[in-house]
Order: sequence, then structure tokens, then C-alpha cells
Amino acid sequence: MRRQSRDRERLLTIIFVSFLVGLMIGLYFYEPVIEELVKSGILLPELSTLGYEAASVAVDEDTLYLSAGCYQLSMLISDDQALSIERGMDNIVTRPLTHDIFAEVADNFGLEVLIIKIDSFKDNTYRARIVVRQNNKILDIDSRPSDAVALAVRMNKQVYVKEALLNEYGVEIC
Repeated sequence: MRRQSRDRERLLTIIFVSFLVGLMIGLYFYEPVIEELVKSGILLPELSTLGYEAASVAVDEDTLYLSAGCYQLSMLISDDQALSIERGMDNIVTRPLTHDIFAEVADNFGLEVLIIKIDSFKDNTYRARIVVRQNNKILDIDSRPSDAVALAVRMNKQVYVKEALLNEYGVEIC
């Protein structure tokens, strides 16, 4: 009798946990729910990817390319920035560059880069945000896109580009 009761409790626990996991996965992929969580203040807007596209990164001598969907943004960058991004993408560290140093400091002080977004275009310049967490503190840092991307490629973080920027300033590539 006791064993049946324990078995029943275990089964109910497994069902309940499975339900919660399924609910969490559903919430993660269901954008209207995410939008409501942002509006209600439960999810920080800085962490929302609503209205953003995940972008792939490419670089040549003086241009950073961010491609998402059928659009590509291109940004002129310095040779040093291009070198830093290339080294980060290829995981090459000879002498540490500024972005390598920041990644090392972040790692040693328990800073977690949560998200990197290219979010605006103002005064003929693209703007980026780096959102970082340490324990329960969130820091939203203004950044040049090239610095944000150089950090993203070192820390294996996805770069997100605002859809409105892609539509207005991007070149159609499909």
C-alpha cells in the first residue's frame, strides 16, 4: 500500500515537472506572451528579442557585415576593429587585444554577457547595446557596434539587429 502511494506521488511529480518544462518551452517560443511579459515588467525590455533578428557576422579589411533574413547591414570600421573581430571569430589570441582583456575580466569577475543588440542609427552612426549581468545586477552598456561584435564573437554570443534597421538601411541579399 505504501509503495503504491510512493509510486503515485512520483508519477504525479514527473507529470507536474513535465508540464512545467513544456510550459516554459512554450513561453520561450511564443512571442505575444514574451511581449506581455516585457510590458508587465516581468521580463526586462533589454533582454527581449522582439523586433530583432539574429544576425551572422562577416568582416573584411574595413567593413563589418551583419546579415539577417534577406537583408545585410554594412558598417565602415577601422582596420584594428576588423582585425579584432577576425581574431575573435577565428579564436586566435597572440597578444591580447582590448576585447580579449574585457572578456577575461568579465570571466574572472563573474560578469555574464546576456545579449548584444544593434538597436539604432543616429547622427549617421549605428549604435549598439551590451547587456551584462553580475548576480542580480543588470547593466545596459552603450557601445559601438564593432566593439559589441568583437566581444560577441569572443564570448560565443549571438548578435541581434533591430528589424527596422535592416528594413530601412539594409541591402536586400535574397
